[in-house]
Amino acid sequence: MVTGMSGRFDGFASSGEPGLCCREFSGSTVYRASNHVRPANQGKKDQPPKLLRQLKQALRARQYSLCTESTYCQWVKRSIFFHNVRYPAEMAEPEINAFLTHLAVKHKVNASTQNQALSALLFLYRHVIGHDIGELGDAVENSK
Repeated sequence: MVTGMSGRFDGFASSGEPGLCCREFSGSTVYRASNHVRPANQGKKDQPPKLLRQLKQALRARQYSLCTESTYCQWVKRSIFFHNVRYPAEMAEPEINAFLTHLAVKHKVNASTQNQALSALLFLYRHVIGHDIGELGDAVENSK
């Protein structure tokens, strides 16, 4: 039996539903999923899942780690915001190359970090969008 941990869990009580915990915050009850699984498309039966949700589903289907999932989602978000919130299906090789070059020149990232960003984007295009990326040309590698 584990002792000494009751302080970490004070205020949490079972809500009666399996997998949910609740905590009182100044009169309101806040629920959180204890198993880190959220229902997909709550109330939106006719809409396809959003891009990052599709990315997460594709990563989980291929049994990638949660750390890789988080990292890939961050790289995809950074790429989207770098291109002024353009949908990735509207972009192709030149935009990917521009993002990777930006990482090397402006942020001075290592080649391994650049490769990680490239892997995330390639996964997105191949397994979520369904577009094979062709030749990327010469992405600038930062030489330190």
